[in-house]
Amino acid sequence: MAENKKISEIMKIISDEEREVSVYERHLGNTSLINLTEKQARIAVYLDAPIGILGKELDYRDLKNGDYVFYRVDSIECLNDYLKDNRLENRATIYPYVPDHKKILGYIEQVEEMNLSEHELKAASGYGLKQLRQLAERIENATDGKQQVSESCLGGVYIKQDESVTIGLHMRENVDFTTSLLHLEFQGYVRRMGVHMSVDGIKEIAMEAEQIVKLITELEQEPIIVSEEEMTQWTKEIAAAQFEQAITDAAEQDPQLEPRMGMM
Repeated sequence: MAENKKISEIMKIISDEEREVSVYERHLGNTSLINLTEKQARIAVYLDAPIGILGKELDYRDLKNGDYVFYRVDSIECLNDYLKDNRLENRATIYPYVPDHKKILGYIEQVEEMNLSEHELKAASGYGLKQLRQLAERIENATDGKQQVSESCLGGVYIKQDESVTIGLHMRENVDFTTSLLHLEFQGYVRRMGVHMSVDGIKEIAMEAEQIVKLITELEQEPIIVSEEEMTQWTKEIAAAQFEQAITDAAEQDPQLEPRMGMM
């Protein structure tokens, strides 16, 4: 697909531009700003372009040389949260200190003119793989580490629960045969039925259910739609991380194991 190749080339150029300067949260002085429409801002996120939202804080860290603080945006979720924050501007801007921020605007406009659907743009930019990498951490954090993405014996991935978990999280892949993209869907389910428990046990279940409801709601707001190649790459990364963790755990239990493994 010609658009995919063009988007890859644009992302490489933007990456090279950004490499020339460190993009971080900072106070902005009197400089020209290029503001983006919300659609352009979303495109910029997929292209991994250096954009952010401005906040008006005159006394930020005792710096007086400008009126705004630049808050970097690196995900769609972050963009949505910042745009809803009344303390911040309701529009995104390109980081003004890259060598040529007008050129970056031109690349964003080029992609905008391609009229790709958001799902197609996600797939072409590789944003889906970034979402998948964040997903494992989000699930673990949302469930206090009791549920984790793990490699299955069938070669894919699934969500593994600690034995104490009652409300599980299930992930299912639905294939869109028109685009060949995978839509990830999430559901909760009861793992243990007919168990008698105290009030504290019931409270624990209620807390688990609240965690799962909140997480699924967030995931439905920004659906995860990825290519088969991205899912395959993510599965390999999950398997590699599990293998590394298994070696670390084994070495902690048997300090003599690591030197022996190094000699193999």
